[in-house]
Amino acid sequence: MKHLTRIGLPQWGQVALAAALLFGSPSAHAGSCVRLDATRDTLAPEEQRAAALLFEEALTREGRTVDTSHCTEEWVLSHVRLGSSITVVVSSPQGRRSDRVSGVEEFPAQYSQSIRALLTRQDPRNEVAGVDRPAHLDRVADLEELRAAGGRVRAGVGDPRALRTTSRV
Repeated sequence: MKHLTRIGLPQWGQVALAAALLFGSPSAHAGSCVRLDATRDTLAPEEQRAAALLFEEALTREGRTVDTSHCTEEWVLSHVRLGSSITVVVSSPQGRRSDRVSGVEEFPAQYSQSIRALLTRQDPRNEVAGVDRPAHLDRVADLEELRAAGGRVRAGVGDPRALRTTSRV
């Protein structure tokens, strides 16, 4: 204790701060970063940049700290546009998830949903309370793809799950 009194209170505070910074917990320095997989992504360059920024915002909303200089948790993002739909692929240390959206306008909600699903290891598509975007959007995208491929769609009366598809001959 004698050596502490010789340092003095203001100097001791500086030493304590330096020790906390040097020997602090790894989680204090942990940060998430986003990497766009340009080899697989088919969006235009300006859309890629916007998507990466929106994904960083979604990470922050889901409680992650985005820090590119101390990245301990890399999230890899790619988009594949096919027809009128876009497949969004998110990979992280917690796993991989792939979802289809009808347009870039759905990216923010889909990013949050994917991040939450990977962090909690629960798939919100199986939990009605956890789905952020309307499930009918997935069905609409499926129907649009079927029509584009030359199929016809016949809906059952009353029950939206009773969608029936047929192929044209």
